[in-house]
Amino acid sequence: MFALIEDQRVVAFPYTGRMLRDAHPTTLFPPGAIPDELLMEYGVYRVHREDPQYNSMVEVVIQDAEPRLENGRWVVGHVVHRLPETEAATNVRSRRNQLLVDTDWTQAADSPVDSAAWATYRSALRDITLLPGFPWLAEADWPEPPA
Repeated sequence: MFALIEDQRVVAFPYTGRMLRDAHPTTLFPPGAIPDELLMEYGVYRVHREDPQYNSMVEVVIQDAEPRLENGRWVVGHVVHRLPETEAATNVRSRRNQLLVDTDWTQAADSPVDSAAWATYRSALRDITLLPGFPWLAEADWPEPPA
C-alpha cells in the first residue's frame, strides 16, 4: 500500500505502482515491484498499516482515510467501533449455535466421550446470552470444551 506525498501532504491514497506507471508513461520502470528508493524519487511512499486488536463478532475496524507521518514513516491508523447491538447479538448467537451443532455427536448414546461433561459445556453455551455484558463478550467469556 502506497501514498503519493507532496510537501509532507497526502495527495493520493491509496496509490499503486500501476498509477505511478500511468502518470509517467515515458519512464521505463523495472518490471514487477518498484524498489522503495525509486518510488520515493517520485514522491510515492510505502504506507504501513497498524494491525488492530478487535473481536470481529462484536466490533468492526474502520481504516483512517489518510496515512500520517509517524516516526519517519507513513502509517495508516484505524478506529475500532462496536457493531450495533442487534448485529453483535446475532453474531454471538450464530457462533454459539455452530458450536452446539459441532458437538451434537457428543450426546449420542454410543459416543466415546464423557457425555455429562459435554452436556455441561453445551448448557453453558446455551446460557451465553444470560452472561453480564451480552453481547459484548470477550473470548475469555466463552466456556471451554471438555478435554
